[in-house]
Amino acid sequence: MSQVHPISTLSTMSPSVGPAALVRCAAMSLQVMAPDDAPAISQTAKDSEDMSAFIEALWMRSTSLLMGIEPCLNWASRAAFCRAAAEVLSHWMARTASRPELLAPEDHETLEAATREMNRYLRRHWRAAQARAWSAPISGRNLKNRAA
Repeated sequence: MSQVHPISTLSTMSPSVGPAALVRCAAMSLQVMAPDDAPAISQTAKDSEDMSAFIEALWMRSTSLLMGIEPCLNWASRAAFCRAAAEVLSHWMARTASRPELLAPEDHETLEAATREMNRYLRRHWRAAQARAWSAPISGRNLKNRAA
């Protein structure tokens, strides 16, 4: 789960451009990293109209996993993954704020450039974000005391 593979053909396969297309590209990159969680990532992307909404949905999913609202196997790993993804994507958005055309691509060339930059940023910063996500305190989950 520590490598991101660029999805170079996704931007040309996408029927539409705009902020939602960039969200689909980000979701595909995350699905490559966590194939077991691909359906949830895909649904999160479908419900998001732009990167800000997608990042917010990733944070909310992490919280719901930690609180036991969304029961699943490997909840801690999936919550850490969501936190790391939200952190890296939000930093990428802040970094590209001076180039708003990347956040709302109007043509396939711009979408491809945005996808390439996003994947490059994910590859460069993923391990550190994942380490921070795992070191964050996990609270809110109802765990039975083993001593009881």
